[in-house]
Amino acid sequence: MKRPGIVVINYGGQYAPQIGKFVRQLGVWSELVLPNESREYFENALGIIHSGSRCSVFDKGAPLPNSEILELSIPQFGFCYGQQAMQFVLGGEVVSGGLGEYGVSTLHVLDKSDIFRGLSDKEHVLMSHRDVVIKPAKGHERIGYTNTSPNAALRGKNLFGVQFHPEVYQTPHGREIMSNFLDICGCKRDWSPGSLVEEKVEMIRHEVGDAYTIVLVSGGKDSTATALLVKRALNPEKVFYLHVDTGVQRKDEAKNAEQMLRSSGITKNLYIIDATDTFFNKLDGVSGPNEKRVIVGDTIYDVADNLAAKLGLPENYKIIQGSLLTDIVESSAVTGTEDQIKIHHNVTPRSRELRKQHRMIEPLSDFYKDDTIKFAPKVGTPQKVTEDEPMPGPGFVVRTKCIPKDFTFDAKKIRDIDIRANDIASSYDLKVFTRPYITVGVQGDTRTEAHPAIVVGEIDEHIFKEFSKKLTDSIKEISRVWFLLSPLKINSIEILCGSYVTKNRVERLREFEYATKVEMKKHKVGRITQFPLFLIPEGINGGNEMVVLRPFYSLDYMTGESVWLSKEITNDIVNVIDKTNKKMDYKKIAVSIEGEGKPPGTTELE
Repeated sequence: MKRPGIVVINYGGQYAPQIGKFVRQLGVWSELVLPNESREYFENALGIIHSGSRCSVFDKGAPLPNSEILELSIPQFGFCYGQQAMQFVLGGEVVSGGLGEYGVSTLHVLDKSDIFRGLSDKEHVLMSHRDVVIKPAKGHERIGYTNTSPNAALRGKNLFGVQFHPEVYQTPHGREIMSNFLDICGCKRDWSPGSLVEEKVEMIRHEVGDAYTIVLVSGGKDSTATALLVKRALNPEKVFYLHVDTGVQRKDEAKNAEQMLRSSGITKNLYIIDATDTFFNKLDGVSGPNEKRVIVGDTIYDVADNLAAKLGLPENYKIIQGSLLTDIVESSAVTGTEDQIKIHHNVTPRSRELRKQHRMIEPLSDFYKDDTIKFAPKVGTPQKVTEDEPMPGPGFVVRTKCIPKDFTFDAKKIRDIDIRANDIASSYDLKVFTRPYITVGVQGDTRTEAHPAIVVGEIDEHIFKEFSKKLTDSIKEISRVWFLLSPLKINSIEILCGSYVTKNRVERLREFEYATKVEMKKHKVGRITQFPLFLIPEGINGGNEMVVLRPFYSLDYMTGESVWLSKEITNDIVNVIDKTNKKMDYKKIAVSIEGEGKPPGTTELE
């Protein structure tokens, strides 16, 4: 371990890096390691946290803690699968929990002398598990339970385990639980992201050496902070900064990025290359979400290769990009035991090959988004960039639903889901239309592919939240809930097959997003960290496509909840989208708002 702190053993859970980030937020250095790390590595460790996982301890080849590590004298803490794995190795009894437990549950606290110090007798906690510990290992005692987990919190000598996830904001007092554990470990609270600037600069110098380098910079906070780090670290004669205009980003993105970079001092060797036609040609006829992401990422690398050739750079030139830990984890590139939620455009098979060749350098690859937000100002990133709403690298490509020409589905299966969904909806006086195509979601550290449901009827904030959760909890085949705002009734509905990423569709969505952003500035709405819009090829009542509003709040950019908007605000947004649509001379467009959180949905559409 580089310096004294907490080691997080990553068993492949989607929230594993989140644990390390949470520890850092509390002022303590943390590092992620694989379960097979040697005992010697832990010499500087003040404590160990065992992460969750998509695996069951009963899976063949499931990652398990080394018994030698569990015998160390330092405090250790298992979260979810981490608790189960510790108990399994130590001789406790773990069984499959049937349907499992997903979402917020009530923890009954039995002892408040250590990890639960300062908490109440009952606490809300986020559960996301199937297996459960029914008999603790020898020397371990129960200090908390839920209705479905009799040993939801356990304690042994220097060993603690909880069935829930303290590291996410849906466990409101998770920070206090983590802080109590850090106190048990005797940690000082003197670390901050800004303290890593010089370390990152030295890392870049070491990895680049004397090579020529192209820095990929989109203009977002991650790539901009990376570019400004490079500016500090390397010989300016051998560094070239590249912004690729993909044609699928926000309104005036390329122009704004160039102005921002030049005003930040990146003026030498800055190239803005318009590759719009190339991107749309390659995306033509492609409907798969991961296919689209790979095309975007690899086409950016193609543009970099073309620039390198024009500049006469050697074939082994190096690429620097602003990938974050979230990108790598969700793309299953850390342990190989994570479930692939999606392929990030900067973590494609091609980028992995570049890493193997030691040609890819990612200075922020141990950062989460909020680490970057705190770190970026330390290297001179403009305030507007650090405060701007995040935009995914593939831009509107992952906000534009594509349905192939030859799309088919199992009508009986959809009817069966519809019947079950409307049994639930009837008590709310709502009508559900289960859509036959699938969208990506996440549950229990695992990628899901499930159907969206369009919901018609009168809703308020209570119904918006309660019905969304009840529907997705009760029917696993549904992971997204779209409440129809306009029109108010569905007389006919048609999937517009043969819809792909085209200039017209992207331009339409870009204008809708810009108009919505302008409209939202007129309203005071707190607790929105992101507000993407999605374009869905649905013809409702003879109209042309549907826009889905996704106002979203997240503290950690890994989990979050949809934000309720008042009828006044949604009416104003519907009106401004309708006006924008008419200016572009399109047929009537439907508008809906998404209700479920993450999990089971994802922040973006794909």
